[in-house]
Amino acid sequence: RQWYAEPLEGFALRADFDQPANYVAIDIIGDDSGDFGVLEAYDSLGTLLDSVVSPQLSVGQIWTAQINRTSFDIAYIIAGGSAATEDTVHLDNLSANVVPEPVTIWLLGMGSLLLTTRRRRSY
Repeated sequence: RQWYAEPLEGFALRADFDQPANYVAIDIIGDDSGDFGVLEAYDSLGTLLDSVVSPQLSVGQIWTAQINRTSFDIAYIIAGGSAATEDTVHLDNLSANVVPEPVTIWLLGMGSLLLTTRRRRSY
């Protein structure tokens, strides 16, 4: 899993994925009392696919924001404090389920074929 992350104006983080994802999660941590955090998922054309907003967070309180999609169409995410209330939050533990690279799929297929061949010979 690889992604490129960069801070954005307004205390947000953008992470671009090398391969499209169908699941993303990130911990949003309150910086001070009354913070709200946001996670937004976008496709490769920049269309907003989904977003989630945290409940009101207190200092140090952790909330895991998650977005699940049925297809692998998440190209990048933006996470951070609510722009509407100009909140600042901390972010940690970004994870994503991305489409496996073709080489990985090929290796899995070859491994399965090898196991099947070995089982037939053992009879």
